[in-house]
Amino acid sequence: MSNARIRLIGCDIDGTLLRSDSSVSRHTLDAIALASSAGVPVCLVTGRRVESTISVARQLGLATPCVAHCGAAIVDPVRDSAIDATHIHRDLAVSVCELATESGASVAVYQNLHHGRGVMVTGTGELEHAAEYWPSLAQVCQLVDSYEQACAHDPLQITVFGSPKSVDGFLTQLKACHGNEVFTVDYGAAEGGTALVDVLAGGINKGTGLAFVADMFGVPRNHVAAFGDSVNDREMLTYAGLPVAMANATDEVKLLAAMVAPSCDEDGVARTIQALAQRGLLGTAGDSSDICGGGSSRSSFSGQLR
Repeated sequence: MSNARIRLIGCDIDGTLLRSDSSVSRHTLDAIALASSAGVPVCLVTGRRVESTISVARQLGLATPCVAHCGAAIVDPVRDSAIDATHIHRDLAVSVCELATESGASVAVYQNLHHGRGVMVTGTGELEHAAEYWPSLAQVCQLVDSYEQACAHDPLQITVFGSPKSVDGFLTQLKACHGNEVFTVDYGAAEGGTALVDVLAGGINKGTGLAFVADMFGVPRNHVAAFGDSVNDREMLTYAGLPVAMANATDEVKLLAAMVAPSCDEDGVARTIQALAQRGLLGTAGDSSDICGGGSSRSSFSGQLR
């Protein structure tokens, strides 16, 4: 690991920065203020939609550009505006939707960010599913007649959901037909046994989103810390100089991390930020001790968080 101090923090929201009941602790707010006082921006990097991402940023008092939709959108939480967005070409998007339907799965199409923030579906079943499992999403769902209408403007994201068998079949067909033209996040079985996959433009993920924000601030990747817990955090953790997994993360995610922080319910992000500050590794001030240097080991640093 390099001896670079942390100058930018990228942080997932759910299961990472927020507790499991979606609350924000005083401890976390104090740690964010500590990072800010050291000149270290905290960037939210999430799979959430733009509205809910900005809502959390404002709750935390963050003005740093946020990464939403797993990297497809970079947004300004102060102005509530898009800084950058990478969309799926409409023809490709229609093909993705058709493959999902042929496999027996359902589809939700996220509107082009420059044309709105709605979610388009073509059947009442999708509306009912959203109302049952994602009430906030159901409020912005629009019923349209066809995938051509849903994808009239290059969409930002497509979510495919259904039985594990139908979604697995979709992924197999998608790979055969489109290969690397799209990027997928396979979450496996979600609420009620429903399998869920997010489809984004090829090459887009949380890692590219965090890299975009790092470039905005002129911060090299070895000066970036990233915190995550889920499958959609893999590329972000691979990108960061200091990848940190939460104790509640999946084993796959933990394997990508340089260290494991306490769980989200134990304010692991806050405790890690404070430990970095205590060791002079937060911001540009202080000595240049390595996170694992100065006679200390990675495990002893992780031990400070317990």
